[in-house]
Amino acid sequence: MYQSGGGSFRKRESLSYEFTHSCFGRLVILGAILGVLSIILAIFCPSEERMRTVMEDDIRQCINAHDSINGDWMDNALNNFSYMFTTADTISEVEMYKLFKKNNRLEYNDHTIFATMSLCNNFRPDGVRCGIGILGVVIPTIHYNDFLLVVGSLRKDYNQPIIENNPNANQEGTEETDEGEVFGENPDFGGVFEYHDN
Repeated sequence: MYQSGGGSFRKRESLSYEFTHSCFGRLVILGAILGVLSIILAIFCPSEERMRTVMEDDIRQCINAHDSINGDWMDNALNNFSYMFTTADTISEVEMYKLFKKNNRLEYNDHTIFATMSLCNNFRPDGVRCGIGILGVVIPTIHYNDFLLVVGSLRKDYNQPIIENNPNANQEGTEETDEGEVFGENPDFGGVFEYHDN
């Protein structure tokens, strides 16, 4: 039987259907969705003032809740999760918080669509991340071990001899110097060590 249409059974699709089902069209749609999400994230990114306020509250809670026996990573994660929904109206460890404020500082880092807060001190001069802010929510990632509360010198003077309370200080293995007692002797390496190429 004769059919008009020249034997072409292909259905003519609309331009929008062909665009949404092409590779280029899908990339354009994905880019548009990511662009809208980026704008929303940038609008709701927490400000420095909000990040600082929330993180100081979380740090007060961490100092209050800290036990001498450190928990595992799960305890820290649950504590940090609970800090998001609670506030520290009062702090019982006032002196420890004063030491924290004296020896530590918080630095705000803006990454356009999210923000981070870093805790810097003499022990961690580059800083360690202690909070992430995204979509108006500040998520703490603080650990008590990152705080520096007490600062003191390890030794008084550079290269000072080690002082030990030892009643038998004049036994073998010690030598007297005009600066005091120095324990031990320099090892004998037996000459110069030479490297040979094989």
